[in-house]
Amino acid sequence: DVIWPQDELGRRLPTNVTDIRPDFLRLAIQATLGLAATHNSDKEGVPAIAHTDITPSQFVISNGKVKLNDFNRARFLRWNIEENRTCYYHVGNNPGSNRSPEEYSYKRQSEKVDIYSLGNFFYMLVAR
Repeated sequence: DVIWPQDELGRRLPTNVTDIRPDFLRLAIQATLGLAATHNSDKEGVPAIAHTDITPSQFVISNGKVKLNDFNRARFLRWNIEENRTCYYHVGNNPGSNRSPEEYSYKRQSEKVDIYSLGNFFYMLVAR
């Protein structure tokens, strides 16, 4: 079962965005909603948790729904009341190939690293 149509030799055929299979879109939407629920677990629009390890293996399917799993690297985010924004954090060890540039360069990080990694996850779904 492949996301993109292939010829009889398994070569990917030219496609456009309308060729994306519905199951890919379902996975992408459910993964996005799961990450949004994680980020907004305290209050809508105010990130409370950064997962910091969004990879394909962090998602499981339970009863036909995609669930975000494995919060061992998660960071609980603090709120800077003086600047009215989330405080940054650092993670000391960032192995893997799905990380954001901030993670590899050990710069200040926020929940946005999860969004970058989620984009990598989408790319892996489409390009496989």
